[in-house]
Amino acid sequence: MEKKNSSDATYNKSRKRSASEAALQVQKKWAEQSYNNTENNNNNNNREKDIKDISYGKTSSSSFKANNAELINTRESSKRLRTEDAIDLTIPFESDTSSTDAIIDLTSSDNETGKPDEKKMIKEKETFANLQKKTKTHTPEINLDNSPFRLIKSEMYDTIDNDISSPYFITMKDILNGSNLKETILLSFQFELDFIIPQFNKNIEKITIIAQRGTISPFTHPRDKQLWEIFQHLEIIEFQMPPYTCHHSKMIINYYRDNSCKIFLPSNNLTYKETNLPQQVCWCSPKLVPLTSSSLDTIPTFKENLIDYFKSYKMGKITNLLKKLESIDFSPLKNFNFIYSTPNKDFSSGLKLLAKNLLPTEKKNWSKMMDSDITSHYLCQTSSIGASLSKSKPINIFTHLMIPLLTSIMDSEVIYDENIKKLNFKDTQELLTDYENMKIVPYIVFPTKEECLNTPMQYLPSGWFHFKYLHNEQSKSYYHMLSKDFQIFYKQNRTKINNIRYKRKSTPAHSKFYLKSRITKKNSTNDNPFENLDWCLYTSANLSVSALGRITSAPRNYEVGILFNNDELPEKMQLKCKSFVDTIYLNNDAPQDKDANDNFTLMVPFTLPVSKYDTDVERAFCQDVDYP
Repeated sequence: MEKKNSSDATYNKSRKRSASEAALQVQKKWAEQSYNNTENNNNNNNREKDIKDISYGKTSSSSFKANNAELINTRESSKRLRTEDAIDLTIPFESDTSSTDAIIDLTSSDNETGKPDEKKMIKEKETFANLQKKTKTHTPEINLDNSPFRLIKSEMYDTIDNDISSPYFITMKDILNGSNLKETILLSFQFELDFIIPQFNKNIEKITIIAQRGTISPFTHPRDKQLWEIFQHLEIIEFQMPPYTCHHSKMIINYYRDNSCKIFLPSNNLTYKETNLPQQVCWCSPKLVPLTSSSLDTIPTFKENLIDYFKSYKMGKITNLLKKLESIDFSPLKNFNFIYSTPNKDFSSGLKLLAKNLLPTEKKNWSKMMDSDITSHYLCQTSSIGASLSKSKPINIFTHLMIPLLTSIMDSEVIYDENIKKLNFKDTQELLTDYENMKIVPYIVFPTKEECLNTPMQYLPSGWFHFKYLHNEQSKSYYHMLSKDFQIFYKQNRTKINNIRYKRKSTPAHSKFYLKSRITKKNSTNDNPFENLDWCLYTSANLSVSALGRITSAPRNYEVGILFNNDELPEKMQLKCKSFVDTIYLNNDAPQDKDANDNFTLMVPFTLPVSKYDTDVERAFCQDVDYP
């Protein structure tokens, strides 16, 4: 491992402590206004414990009080609420799901009869107003058409020591606070109404939330007149889901007063801590205008799939939302595709839908893989890794199913066979031989134990990262296969994350990216193989059967994402990939104006290049044993 300079280590240690202490103060202020009317409110130790527990999906000792009848009814169902990644991504598809370790309750209250303290309410209102002012809003100046990703600005990392400014930042207020915003539809796994409602401008006319029952923490500020008026425009569409499944989709659809529309896919659920602790990104659509007679000729696949996704709920209230969506012209998104997962078996979704979209492109390269000097690189960056697809032997959905399916190692016709009941997976050693012969290099970017525990916020961001591989011999064998046989694990580049200008350091990203690139010997000297991409899937779907399905069975979650394919871009335009670490913090890799019409640039929150684990001394973060 690299040796650390002692002076740098001292500086980083003091800086880390300072940032962590300051950020905890910000969280305490948020806790004061989110945990009002509880007997524990005056106890700082209890409050700090609550802050940490909720970050880890644990039941808090002081809970929210519901102030409206509609949300009180969610209390019983919320007893089955699970953290988004823990519930479904670390359990084998065939395994027993009787465990309740991940169940939390965000809506019950320890003080149902306590009367509001008038002085506290006034102080709370002032604190809440000050918190709203902390995050400065700005209008991104970069051309969204060719560079559609933004890094979500964090109060923990970007406003504590000094307010960092960049056109590549975006906040929830940037998305939701415009005075011209008329109506919005919010899809997420968790909703913290005390965080969401203040993001809106007073002119908002309708807020629709689509949610799994038990995933909404109630609004607790009825005495703030402006916020209460905004709250009155809220409509909630709730539905029950089976145990160990979840409505994991993250999407915002905005309708504006000029009848235009924009779609946003944030990587965060709509809570304060999840927005600010792990690294989060957001895809922003271009402005979409109403259909005209000339734009009625063709319907882009993106729009077709998006409409199918909403239809898959089979709920009248959700279907009614389609009328306005169907009136929008999606031609600006004609070069991209909406990729979704749904538990509805009547719809082809998840990995099957992804494969159907990518195979025409991938098949063009199959004949070249054995004989040419081209190396194919497949990368998955995820916040959770699911268990083995088999109880009898270690099989990973990325190495044993997704990549083989896209490279002819597995018969691709299985995605069209509706009657297939079982897949034949190759043994790991046979698969490794195929990878070597076909020059395939797989990557899984997942935080190490050290990365998770040594962020500027110490261990707090690690509560959203799940890989359960140390609880029995089967899971240990599964991890050994990935880390030793495939040598597949990568982390962020240490040189870049230790740069003094980069405030986030080793903070892991909650986003989910699947990338594919090809490198020839001629350009193999480049240390970043993902500068030019064949395709990229940005999605809410983690690396699991629940999120993606397994071809022979549908996914168990609702998920949404967008697929970028270099072959679908206009002629002479190249799909590029850059890191926010470089563009925002190191200021050395921003897209140039002269390239704006030649490249379509995607941006990721992790470093490029990534660095391979030293598996003799490093291992993936495992919350079961690594959480302090």
